[in-house]
Amino acid sequence: MFYAYVTFSQYFIIWNANMPEETFYYVIRERGAWFWVSMVIIFGHFFVPFLALLRIDVKHTFKLMVPIAIWAWLMHFFDMAFQIWPYHYDNGHFPFVWAAAALGIMAFMGGLLAKSS
Repeated sequence: MFYAYVTFSQYFIIWNANMPEETFYYVIRERGAWFWVSMVIIFGHFFVPFLALLRIDVKHTFKLMVPIAIWAWLMHFFDMAFQIWPYHYDNGHFPFVWAAAALGIMAFMGGLLAKSS
């Protein structure tokens, strides 16, 4: 909840300040495919895990927590992509090729780290 609060507060302060050198950051994210990526982040990064983890029995079941942890990791990846990639890809399209490559690299590193430990 704190992460969602901080992210929304940052958006609210920058948008209300209405300074062109600051607001272009969010203007890019409100166009094209980036709008849908932001909706995935809002619902997938906050609402889905929050509602899934409200029940205590879910938090005590390993078989339920593993998919939730993987989901949270994937949503964090989309959040980081949302924060970084629009500077380079401002044509309104989410770079799915780069996203797949980045996910592949992270999966490789995770497997390498899991094998070495």
